[in-house]
Amino acid sequence: RILLAVHHFPPRYTGGAEWRAHRTARALIERGHTVRVICVERVDEAGAHPLKWEDGLYDGVPVRRLSFNLASSPDLFRWSYDNTWIGDHLREVIADFKPDVLHLISGYLVSGRALLVAAELRVPSIVTLTDFWFLCPRLSLLKSDGHISSLPTRPEACAQCLGEERRRYRWLGRLLPGPMRQYWSRQSAAIHRIEDRSRFLLEALNTARVIISPSNFLRKLHRQLGSLSSAYFAVLLLWFVPRTGQLQVQRACEARNPYRGRAQLSTPNLDRGTRWLALDLQKSPSTTGRLFDQVRDQRQR
Repeated sequence: RILLAVHHFPPRYTGGAEWRAHRTARALIERGHTVRVICVERVDEAGAHPLKWEDGLYDGVPVRRLSFNLASSPDLFRWSYDNTWIGDHLREVIADFKPDVLHLISGYLVSGRALLVAAELRVPSIVTLTDFWFLCPRLSLLKSDGHISSLPTRPEACAQCLGEERRRYRWLGRLLPGPMRQYWSRQSAAIHRIEDRSRFLLEALNTARVIISPSNFLRKLHRQLGSLSSAYFAVLLLWFVPRTGQLQVQRACEARNPYRGRAQLSTPNLDRGTRWLALDLQKSPSTTGRLFDQVRDQRQR
């Protein structure tokens, strides 16, 4: 019995994480597991006190869709990563569904509170990373001025980035970059909010039994969040196998005794964009071989 939590779910939302959640749920059901999805449908639902929900079925997957008015929360920034409304509702869902595992995809909107509630109720949890949400309130590590954040991130830089979402601070940052950096380095309240977010999400992430990352790059960035004590930090690497029409998944799990496993997925099992890339590469064997060699060399380094 698997409870899969994700910020959104099809058909209204059709981003990468949404389809990942859908494919994961369908694959588990086809293998005989009992799966239920819980997701956020709306964050601007008027009259939800504090939230309301609707149960339904999408493509054979049972889905509970939550709606609430995030703007009415006591602390909008805190609720963005620690939504106690969802936490309280999740307790009821777990008591009713009695899952053997909670699988959280991304964490955005569902918030880190879901992991803490699962730990409190002794439900093992798995996290699949799909973005930088645990590291960056803006999800993308892109600053409000469009530049990429320097790594490792600093709380005062994050405070400035969020502050510059307001135009008056953004213009001052462009006109007087040095003085404005000094200004934000003295904004202790804003800095403490960023530090509180990082501490809370590190605590939540440390309750997970397994953390799945789509790349070593993302894994390394999350290591910078702090000491992660999860039993496994799995990295799933995907590349095209030359001249075979298949994509190969390499799984490497960090543990006391690291191990590696391999599996192959035919192109129809993948999302549309990846299938197009695979089919395009099939038409050019020489390009495919060079791409495979580059990925292999990069992995060896």
